[in-house]
Amino acid sequence: MFSAPLSTQIIGKNLVYLPTCASTNAEAQAYLQQSYPLEGTVVVTSEQTAGRGQRGTTWETAPHQNLTFSIILAPKFLQATEQFQLNVAVTVGIVQALQRHIALQIKWSNDLYAEGKKMGGILIENILQHNYLRYSIIGIGINVNQIDFGQFALTAPPTKQPTSLHALTQQTYNLQHLLNDILLGIEQTYFQLRTNQFNLLKMQYLQHLFWYQELHTFEVAGKLVEGYITGIDSQGRLAVAIENTLQYFDVKEIVFVQ
Repeated sequence: MFSAPLSTQIIGKNLVYLPTCASTNAEAQAYLQQSYPLEGTVVVTSEQTAGRGQRGTTWETAPHQNLTFSIILAPKFLQATEQFQLNVAVTVGIVQALQRHIALQIKWSNDLYAEGKKMGGILIENILQHNYLRYSIIGIGINVNQIDFGQFALTAPPTKQPTSLHALTQQTYNLQHLLNDILLGIEQTYFQLRTNQFNLLKMQYLQHLFWYQELHTFEVAGKLVEGYITGIDSQGRLAVAIENTLQYFDVKEIVFVQ
């Protein structure tokens, strides 16, 4: 169903299509354990049965309606302390690739939102060597043509309600064409990362950051607080001004409420 894109230089030139699999990230890990795949190798499936998200959550997706794939990169130029820069580059690449279809926002740290609802997610798993990144597996799931999200849509809190490109635009999309666009977008920002354009990528990331510089309610240490997201630091922690004090949070330390 999927074939290698024509417009990229490295990402997707080696494309592995699996009609069904448990997890494209798990398949990509298996390739790394068995061999030394070309940088930019993409594993894509039409049906993922056990997708993973952040914090041990699952990523559920209807077969043949969405994009679920993983990219193997070798960002050996990044130190372990700089690994969030890869997150920035990947999310900005996706947002820019899809901007002609929909206005996407990046919900820190790894979710893609449109009109206040979740349209996609990213899971990056890094393999380190001597305090540098040796390999990175970037798992990406994007809701494209799915419109029925079943029980999850009924039980999900307001900040996690699902949506898709089709649900928002009333158009049906060619998954191959969309994958090509996204891989090209990620490749462009990855090359920017390679050439140390950190500040440009961070600026673009903040331009699309969900709830950026808006007053909202968060849950911190079991308590509800109001604050403004002011940015991210070099380690990827979220900076939030709460009661005139700037505080920094890792992924598990703050919850978006409303």
